[in-house]
Amino acid sequence: MKILSNLIAPFLVLVLLSSCQREIDGSLPGGVVAQYEYLTRYTVLDTAWVPGKDTMIDNRFFYDNKKRMSRGFSTYHQANASFQSSPLYTHDFVYTYESDTAAFPSKVTDTYKSLVNPADTWTETAFLWYKDGLVSKDSVLTKSGGRKVTTYEKLSNIFFRVIHSKPAIDTSYSRVEWKFQNLQFEADSLFFFISGVRFYRTVTKYLLYDAGFNPFNKIMLPYRAPFNQRGLQFYNLFYDFAYPGLNNPLLLTENGSLRWSWNYILNNDGLPVIARMTDKKKAFFRYTRIL
Repeated sequence: MKILSNLIAPFLVLVLLSSCQREIDGSLPGGVVAQYEYLTRYTVLDTAWVPGKDTMIDNRFFYDNKKRMSRGFSTYHQANASFQSSPLYTHDFVYTYESDTAAFPSKVTDTYKSLVNPADTWTETAFLWYKDGLVSKDSVLTKSGGRKVTTYEKLSNIFFRVIHSKPAIDTSYSRVEWKFQNLQFEADSLFFFISGVRFYRTVTKYLLYDAGFNPFNKIMLPYRAPFNQRGLQFYNLFYDFAYPGLNNPLLLTENGSLRWSWNYILNNDGLPVIARMTDKKKAFFRYTRIL
């Protein structure tokens, strides 16, 4: 799902990061509260799996005293033949800022660790440069098993945060249109090979949004560097609900046909607490208030 597919979980107690951060108590007027609410937990379930054993990913988000994303921890679960899930691996994202006034991280480190084989671990660090609030350059350092180190450099070609969107790495053409901070349209020319011959296919996507507040609008999304294929399922699943933009997506069409639809239960401040997709996925959201 290209721009749609490409944060985060392990502790049973949420950490309060500063004295001004507290759970939502509704003491501020409705509608005003939403600007102070920050996403702390995002869990995706498969409703076709056994209840209580139906978790797909569990993500937790942490912030510094400047209201910036400081860490995200995710646990990816896999179901067995009896449709009962268990934890398989984790992603630990750490965000580093050059100064107290920097709005965007200069470095994002993603550490993958298998929960089945603890020796199976790797780390990827993305170093980021910006222009006008958008990623203009990145360099990715990969370390696997403490032995192999590889550096990749490229212009950023993955959407990052709210308004940065360019084609994914295997596309030759892309055009995107934004309106009111929401991605409205994307066209990609994808290439594939048949018997060694390269062919192209154009994919056009349109999105329709609701009027609710998008909880992912305030956080720095996981920086996906698709060089290490292990742990890649997490990224694809994370972005089923996590979209950049001001509002929440309702419908996605691809080449004129309906691809996905979503519906939401919102709290009094217009933020989703439950979301559902057409493929039986269900997501839960929790928030904290940072004044």
